[in-house]
Amino acid sequence: MLVRLSPGADFRAVLGDGVEHLFGDWYRLSLPSADRREGALAHLARKPGVDQLEGDRTYWLEPPPALSELAPGAPAATASSPNDPLFPQQWHHRRVGAEAAWELSRGTGVAVAVIDSGISTGGRDLRCAPLAGEYDAVVDLEGAGAAVDRHGHGTFIAGIVAQCTDNGEGAAGLAHGARLLAVRACTDDGACAASDVARAIDWAVERGAGVITLSLGFACPGQDWPECSTAIENDALARAAAADVVVVAIAGNAAQDRIGFPANHPDVLGVAGVDAQLLRAVYSSWGSALSLAAPSGDTTVDRDGDGHPDGILQETLGRICLPALPFAYCRWQGTSFAGPHVAAAAALLRSRRPEANRYQIRRALEESALDRGAPGFDPIYGHGVLQADRALVRLDEFLAADPASCFPSLERLCLQGGRFAVEVEWIDFQGGTGRGRALPRGADSGLFWFFAPANLELLVKVLDGCGLNDRFWFFAAATTDVGYRLRVTDTATGEVRLYLNALGTAAPAVTDTSAFPCGAPGG
Repeated sequence: MLVRLSPGADFRAVLGDGVEHLFGDWYRLSLPSADRREGALAHLARKPGVDQLEGDRTYWLEPPPALSELAPGAPAATASSPNDPLFPQQWHHRRVGAEAAWELSRGTGVAVAVIDSGISTGGRDLRCAPLAGEYDAVVDLEGAGAAVDRHGHGTFIAGIVAQCTDNGEGAAGLAHGARLLAVRACTDDGACAASDVARAIDWAVERGAGVITLSLGFACPGQDWPECSTAIENDALARAAAADVVVVAIAGNAAQDRIGFPANHPDVLGVAGVDAQLLRAVYSSWGSALSLAAPSGDTTVDRDGDGHPDGILQETLGRICLPALPFAYCRWQGTSFAGPHVAAAAALLRSRRPEANRYQIRRALEESALDRGAPGFDPIYGHGVLQADRALVRLDEFLAADPASCFPSLERLCLQGGRFAVEVEWIDFQGGTGRGRALPRGADSGLFWFFAPANLELLVKVLDGCGLNDRFWFFAAATTDVGYRLRVTDTATGEVRLYLNALGTAAPAVTDTSAFPCGAPGG
């Protein structure tokens, strides 16, 4: 059982001994036998200081495919750059514009956290740079060797992101200049507990990850976020969002019309899979929460005509395709391998433009994608198929033209066509702090909740009064006596207004009819 305590609560006083702290206010404890469990849960739920109870959830990594589909074939000779002999067989990197992207960025300086079964670097093609950090969230162990992979899934994903490249060996990685954070959140048999994944996300954020890739999750048949989610992972993802981390997750292989969790989370880039012809992979889920599509492979066909199956090709543990060898170059299929392409592309963008925030990176990736299916956004391909080279150019373009535009998030409202960004921070009577969660309610107004979705605290509104007094007006009304700091930013001018409420004071109404001038620079 997972327990979130109220901010400031003493966990020993509430939960007693024998509990494990995960991160923040989350704890994990064992329940008694089945015949006593219902009573124990009811007793726990009534205790002061218990804010949330949630059963832990386990999901599973992509199973290894049939060996007959994965023989990598003879390496092809190449005199091109990169000089990795298997690069010509990596159709998936070429279809997302890798070679043109490498003219602009290699991902240097960006830390990408691979949260999975760990990473093993004992092969030929992941030893060119030391890991930036290692953590085993399953047993809460950090340090060199803590996240060794004994499954193969995590090592394969690490190769997609940052396989050694232009080294005359094996295959290439899309963001081969990036640093890898190896995070083991799944056991050797591929079981991933939601609590371990959440703790892994939090560790990666604390260790400076600029990008997190999650090739895991569970299906959401007939449901959307937040109905299909876990509270503990939602909290970890909110912390990642607050730290400006780009988080990528996979749509899933259930071939359903809803993408899975955590890919359906609003602050996560959900990625579907496509084959070598950039058509939806038959196993890939889809849905309205989708962001992008990327190569995920099909090991049963050779549609690109290179004489080899169209799987994703990287180095990993030999147990995946050639059990006689400790490491081998294997082909694999699944949306698990679409997500890391997008994560690697995000690393390329973060490296080239370190000043870009996660909203701007997401916008560049989505606006530059190759449109497939119905024109514009559609639930099969999202905004389209990843094009890393075009995304780099697109990021340069709109950063130069509009460096401060507003991008909505779980904690930010963008009002009046995105000109005004509204955010709020709160402090309670126990000294707990947090950021209000945003609920848009139209082009000019929205709500914030502080402690629970049903506990609405604040209504805000920006009105266009330009025809009356040449100003934008800002109104707010709150039903709270907690302290808060309400920040409104005019992204056209950079001007900021702060509206404060002292702790213990009933919040007054705000009617500021001279908040912001209507003109913008050059207007």
